[in-house]
Amino acid sequence: MPLLATMGNPRGAQAFIDYMAVQSVIVEIKPLGPQQVELWVAEHHFAAAKVEFEDFLKNPSDKKYLDASWQINSDKNPLSYQSDGAQSLAKSWFGRGGWVTHSVVAICLLVFALFHIPLGESVFLALQFPDSHLLGSGEIWRWLTPALMHFSLMHIAFNLLWWWMLGGQLEQHFGKIFLLAFAVLTAVVSNYAQFMVSGSNNFGGLSGVVFALIGFSWLYGRLKPGQPISLSDQLFGFSLFWLALGYADVLWMNVANTAHLSGLLAGLGFAFVTARR
Repeated sequence: MPLLATMGNPRGAQAFIDYMAVQSVIVEIKPLGPQQVELWVAEHHFAAAKVEFEDFLKNPSDKKYLDASWQINSDKNPLSYQSDGAQSLAKSWFGRGGWVTHSVVAICLLVFALFHIPLGESVFLALQFPDSHLLGSGEIWRWLTPALMHFSLMHIAFNLLWWWMLGGQLEQHFGKIFLLAFAVLTAVVSNYAQFMVSGSNNFGGLSGVVFALIGFSWLYGRLKPGQPISLSDQLFGFSLFWLALGYADVLWMNVANTAHLSGLLAGLGFAFVTARR
């Protein structure tokens, strides 16, 4: 039985396997690690499976693969492991990303907690983006730290969920240094852009980095199909719709629109350069 392909996207691999099963072609899957699998197929089906696999790589989100998964509806997934309760939740949480992903979550939660004690205002003043006359000062951390500040429960929950899902995915695929550099650079870009447009340093949140992650994941998935970094057109479209609502000023909260847009553009640029390299 010859090797058909090696994939870094187990969920995508399962979709392809289900589709081939509907075509009466059995593809065997062998896990190599948490995010790496091999696909094996019988020799007499190899040529046809190879053609189908190349088709799959061109458009892995095609509706026919989802339909096949529904049709198969098998609960015997060789990549799924059952566990219950808190242990399952903890395993899922810590199984995505690494210390960079989880450290940013912990720091944001700590800063959010500090805002609700008597010293909260002092913490904010120490972390906010510098005033125009302080831009050239040695307080370089201020260019980054606004990304760690959140002002409501919904604000922090939304940002940290996206960070955990997409940032964790980047850390697993590209490594800690890549995610750290990505987060720092996109945070600085989005913070500075927001300050230059709004003229106010009373803003904060990880949203600029989150929009960068959204842009990166979507474009990289299109430029490099068949690997685990991707985002559906629907979620990307929803993000653009949310961005448009912010600029239309119809949301119930103040939104750092420029930080969102500049973060998105920075993420798209990151994806283009990374895919080409």
